[in-house]
Amino acid sequence: LLIGASTGCSDINEHEYALVGLNSNHAFTVLLAKSLDVGEGRFLLLRDPHGTTNFSEDSITPKIRKHLSSIRVEMPNFSGIFWITWSSFLRFFESITISTYVSNHFDIREQAQFTESPTELLPAYYFTLSKTSLITVSLIYHRHHRKGNSQHTQSFVLCNVEEETSDVGTKEVILESHRGTLTYWNGSLRPGAYVIIPFSVSLWKTRNSKKDERTRNYTLVIHSSIPVDGGFLHEPPTFLADCLIAATLKYCNKPLISNSSVVYTTPRRFAANLIVVENQCMYEYLTFNMIMTNADNIYHSRHANGTIDCVPPRHRQLICILEWGHLRGEVAHMSYATSQRISRTWHNASPTVAISQADLHSPRPF
Repeated sequence: LLIGASTGCSDINEHEYALVGLNSNHAFTVLLAKSLDVGEGRFLLLRDPHGTTNFSEDSITPKIRKHLSSIRVEMPNFSGIFWITWSSFLRFFESITISTYVSNHFDIREQAQFTESPTELLPAYYFTLSKTSLITVSLIYHRHHRKGNSQHTQSFVLCNVEEETSDVGTKEVILESHRGTLTYWNGSLRPGAYVIIPFSVSLWKTRNSKKDERTRNYTLVIHSSIPVDGGFLHEPPTFLADCLIAATLKYCNKPLISNSSVVYTTPRRFAANLIVVENQCMYEYLTFNMIMTNADNIYHSRHANGTIDCVPPRHRQLICILEWGHLRGEVAHMSYATSQRISRTWHNASPTVAISQADLHSPRPF
């Protein structure tokens, strides 16, 4: 079994955590529990996976520490390992998680941040597989307080990457979306190059919004049955747009097809709803209007009740992302109306799409 323990007690402030050398919002591994005839009698051996904890407490005297060190010699020589008394553990740690550990699986954990706007460079995790592998992907949000309710939706898209052309989603597209602090997927992936991009419109800021104290930090966890070679790179938002367009085309059950256009939407089972429009004309532009007729507890990626877009010939455009943002027990609902027409001239979008800044909502050629 793998036992994890997390700080983040709402009744203890950051200063109190700092005094004993603990991170106030962090996860640790429980390596060992011992009952001894010294001091308080019960002790835990913990490990900080980042090796940055400098925990100390007065009740572990030099004599007790020497006794505990003799036990510590038997443990692997990891950094970030420390002893803590049972009473201190109960005071500073808010929760424990017990799970089965698959010893022959490889574990990757990388931290990054969700973006705040549709024009900000975003972290994309690239990795390669040398052969078919069982993969588990977990996206874990860092809350300030673990007992606090989360109103945000978080998602990630996983696509294959063609190494010669850099095209994405040609063979594999996975979209996972969840309202809360954990988004999860597991399955089998064939040999090749892949990219995972986490995103959350719920955490985007607006000019009129009050100061947002929510953290944007997350941890991406990957378990694989074979070694994985990977790392984060920062990509323009249009790269995410290409992945999301591929995902929308895959998951759309009933595209709305007309003589000149196709409208794709993701099913409502996703906590993030994507709307993509395709202009099939060879020469004419497609003006696409979308109006939210009824919406409550919804986050809109363009912060607007209505949008007007001009899609060039043979282009697709991610019109918007709509995310559920309600607390459990509250009602969230939405409905919208659309219209379209063909024109021979181009016009600006409303709200403006910052195409020169690789805006997520920029039209993409196909």
